[in-house]
Amino acid sequence: MNHIILNGNPRVELDVQHWLDQAMTHILNGKSGTLEVSFLSKPAMTELNAQVLSHHYPTDIITFDLTDSFGWGADLYVCMPVIRANAKRWGNTVVYELKFVLVHGLLHTLGYSDDTEAGRQQMYLAQDALIRAIP
Repeated sequence: MNHIILNGNPRVELDVQHWLDQAMTHILNGKSGTLEVSFLSKPAMTELNAQVLSHHYPTDIITFDLTDSFGWGADLYVCMPVIRANAKRWGNTVVYELKFVLVHGLLHTLGYSDDTEAGRQQMYLAQDALIRAIP
């Protein structure tokens, strides 16, 4: 059984906890894990991004992989204002963009990387497939 903690409310038409439980079960091949998702304001995300990655701007998600000998775990920090702007920019719904970002964070904990164009394409294909598999 997955353990999911949500800090804040993304204010979208999606049962985020239920959807994440399904996504985690799929991604982790039936194994369980612990996930904490915190929804941050743009200023809070800008500060975290500067502290962690030395980027002085807000981003949609920052992922911390907490997997250890006890099992899979992650902390995801999500910025809904950036997700809403990206949804508009890319012509997606906010719900789709949120799912895309959440899966993106989960995949990073499994070793996916978007540092290269090939890695980015592989990651985006995996993200899209998972979003389509879980309504």
